Amino acid sequence: MPKPLTTAPQFSNTTNRVQLTIRGVTPGIALKARRVSGSTHQVPVEIGSTQGKALAIRWLLGAYRKRPGRNMALKLSSELVDAAKGSDDAIHKKEETRRMAEANRAFSTRIFMKAFHLLVFDGSFIFPELILIFGLILLLMIDSTSDKKDLS
Repeated sequence: MPKPLTTAPQFSNTTNRVQLTIRGVTPGIALKARRVSGSTHQVPVEIGSTQGKALAIRWLLGAYRKRPGRNMALKLSSELVDAAKGSDDAIHKKEETRRMAEANRAFSTRIFMKAFHLLVFDGSFIFPELILIFGLILLLMIDSTSDKKDLS
């Protein structure tokens, strides 16, 4: 007898469902507050999987606590079901973070320049390929400024 077609994925146990729900809520980027010349900017920063999972769990717990009712188990289970469907406060939080990161993408170059400064001037060579690329960029910048001086 053939199995009926369903739109929702079928899970063999609840741990798979919880893992997939957390994976769906996990962000790949976070916003860090950076104070620059008297104003605070939300700078997008890539985060690792562990920190992303911690944020996802924190968002899920915060969303279930906002739900009306007294029974914790019912609130948490309905929160996980809604998150798996994609209609949840935690999913909205992930999308809001993504939108804010896109809006503040211009401020992320400050972190790039800080890493550039550390790599080139501090001498802490973390990635040799980046050092080579930054060195080529510096040579091109120096070469372009010397061409301008020759013209005058």
